[in-house]
Amino acid sequence: MDEAITHHISLLLTAEADNAYHSLLEIDAASVQQLVSIYLTTSDTSLRRILLEIIGEHRRLEDIPVLAKAVLSADSELWKTALDGLVKINDSICITRLMEIRSHLSEADDRVAWIDEALAQLRAAQE
Repeated sequence: MDEAITHHISLLLTAEADNAYHSLLEIDAASVQQLVSIYLTTSDTSLRRILLEIIGEHRRLEDIPVLAKAVLSADSELWKTALDGLVKINDSICITRLMEIRSHLSEADDRVAWIDEALAQLRAAQE
């Protein structure tokens, strides 16, 4: 694992968070997989949310499955961050995945309205 990336991640929950965040936004696309790996292995919910936000900012199609799975999280901050990431990626695959997720949710689920809004944004951007 790249030492610079590890260093920046270690600073995400400190007073140096802003600098670390922006440094991670600037990493090359190939290095984003390291962020995904740490996201998948850490149990720190604050760190997971920040990493997921950065992953979404990179707008890589290969991260759609990770973001889509996070939409199913019980943590509302995490699934909202994941929805934002999917909207930023703005690909028809995002629409398909969100429609699949929505079809399995009860209308009473808080995520339904948020998913509907994300779908509307994605569809509008595709026009």
